[in-house]
Amino acid sequence: MIRKFLSLLVFVASVVPFAAAQSQIAKIDNEELSGTVSRLYDEVVMGGYLPLQVRLQNKTDRPQKWGLVASSSIDENRGSVLDFSRQFEVPAKAMETFVVLVPTPSLVDFEAVRNQGYYYGYSSVTVRGRLVGPNEERTFNCYSSGKTDFDSLLSSLSGRNGVDIVGYGKQVKPFLPERYFEESKGYVPPHERYEIQLVELQPTTMVADWRGYWGFGLIVLSTNELVSLNPLQLQALMNWVRAGGVLTLPDWSWSSRKGIQELERDDFERGVCFYGLGRVQVGPIAGGYSFVANEVGKEGSFPLNKQSVSGVLGYAFEEFASAGGYYVVLMCFIVLVGPVNLMVFCRGRRRYRIFLTTPLIVVACLTLIGLYSLLRDGVGGEGERFRMSVFGGEANQALRIQSQGSQVGMIFDRSFEVPGKAHVERFFIPGGSRKRFEVEEGARGGDWFVSRSKNSHLIAWTESSREQIRLESSGAGGAVVVSSRVKGTLEPFVFKDKDERYWYAESLSLGETKTLVPIDAQEVKGHRTQLAAGKAAKLYAKMMERQLRGKQVFFGELKNGPTPAWDTLGSVAWEDGGHLALGRVVVSGKEGK
Repeated sequence: MIRKFLSLLVFVASVVPFAAAQSQIAKIDNEELSGTVSRLYDEVVMGGYLPLQVRLQNKTDRPQKWGLVASSSIDENRGSVLDFSRQFEVPAKAMETFVVLVPTPSLVDFEAVRNQGYYYGYSSVTVRGRLVGPNEERTFNCYSSGKTDFDSLLSSLSGRNGVDIVGYGKQVKPFLPERYFEESKGYVPPHERYEIQLVELQPTTMVADWRGYWGFGLIVLSTNELVSLNPLQLQALMNWVRAGGVLTLPDWSWSSRKGIQELERDDFERGVCFYGLGRVQVGPIAGGYSFVANEVGKEGSFPLNKQSVSGVLGYAFEEFASAGGYYVVLMCFIVLVGPVNLMVFCRGRRRYRIFLTTPLIVVACLTLIGLYSLLRDGVGGEGERFRMSVFGGEANQALRIQSQGSQVGMIFDRSFEVPGKAHVERFFIPGGSRKRFEVEEGARGGDWFVSRSKNSHLIAWTESSREQIRLESSGAGGAVVVSSRVKGTLEPFVFKDKDERYWYAESLSLGETKTLVPIDAQEVKGHRTQLAAGKAAKLYAKMMERQLRGKQVFFGELKNGPTPAWDTLGSVAWEDGGHLALGRVVVSGKEGK
């Protein structure tokens, strides 16, 4: 029975000395080359990524090619394997450093294979890999240990800004108290297991790729750490907030320093500013584990990695036809290869023919099975995909999300491309299959799609975008005037102002300036219900619900946009189910901040 979904917490301590989060796990060094692999997190996070720093030096006068190959799994279960590979080329007499994100099995996989480990409820994520040089290679292994005495750590750091990074995801209690490892106990009662995991890292090791925080729900930074982040790190952090994360800052001192460029103190109400699908909050963390568990529980898990939210589970899948035809072919094969083969084709002195007739019968039956599958299930398949864009206003960033469901017959090419630095998640649908998933930079292969299966995927990525809605005037005579720089037409367009009043336009197109009319909350509910009427209803509803917690925000359906949906499997006939757009409105005069 699936227990309640709980949390994954990640911390960093800057006041109390700890071992450095970055640690070397593989090294090659000889007269011609030098290469190291270091892990930036000291834990392997479930349903996210393990960031690795790869530093390569070419000591020769010719270019060198390197490779990094890794495989992650839960308890080394074959049903949850993610194969990752990355190629590097280093010029002559040069040294280069790369940060790569090795994906780990999804939380859906964790739910499927948990409780199979030695500790009956503690499941370990394992990453095994190889650094492959031109003439030699080194192996490395990483595990999620879950061995953390977090309660005493929180108590000792309360009020001292020593707790830096906190993240959580949708997880069953998988982690064990330190004493159980010391006492070598096999079984740990569920009520004594921990629902959080501590991961030590430093601000200098925080990656500049928002996927490195995928699945974390809460990140806590001191002001000094926040302002020490470079622009790319800060952009990645805010993109993660936009996707549903919660950033906690201990006090207001960040607002008078560099801090977060797109936010001001006026954007906060009672210490909270809702931003995209997530929020930024100001206040200390004190009170130990119970306080933190209660705090993260208010928000719920990171929304996009939830199958119940992001999966297109309402897709009208038809059950595959009965497998009776296969049994008929099997029975024919048994009869042919047995009595008919021996008593008719190879009777008496013709027994030598068995070496020819048996392979022919096998090939004929396999061909018949293939033809039967093609006739029954067809080639390719059909699917529906839904898109979402979360515009960051003056941040000039956009979060793009595509959720899709499909039912495929026989497929012969399962590889596909995704946008650069995109997160891809495959949700399980009863009747589908999960095997091995291949990841190579922007390409995916393996069992992301499987013949004769039902599939649900989420693709999420961020990109630079100057698309925004500008608030030209508000308050003068009660009129609200907006203009659009969003490519396409928003239909309808609903705006919530700073006084929590709602305004409406039947449509708003690129380059248009319109005066909005007021509407009441009941009418807004009707528009939300209409937009969430498709098969991605839960995801659309959740995104609008989270966006409308904030102020100076908008939503609407984006039509006639120039950017089509992202094609994944080309042999599937995709139907576009809609494009939900939402984001912060930029007040005229602040767009250059």
